[in-house]
Amino acid sequence: MKFLLMRRNFIIINSSEIAMKKHITKTILLLMVLTLFSSCDLVEGIFKAGMGVGIFLVILVVGLIIWIISKVRSK
Repeated sequence: MKFLLMRRNFIIINSSEIAMKKHITKTILLLMVLTLFSSCDLVEGIFKAGMGVGIFLVILVVGLIIWIISKVRSK
């Protein structure tokens, strides 16, 4: 249990209550961001991130295939 000092009185708050408050805060911030972004900017950002991740995954898979082939041929 964690203790918070408020107005000279000790209030006992469960750690689950603190976790719930953090979850609610994150949810509210996410909703605010989603409503404040214009949809075009949001979609543009998603596609830019998707393209970068896609290129990274392709390079990773090609490198993995080359590594596997080199290990098989060396035996």
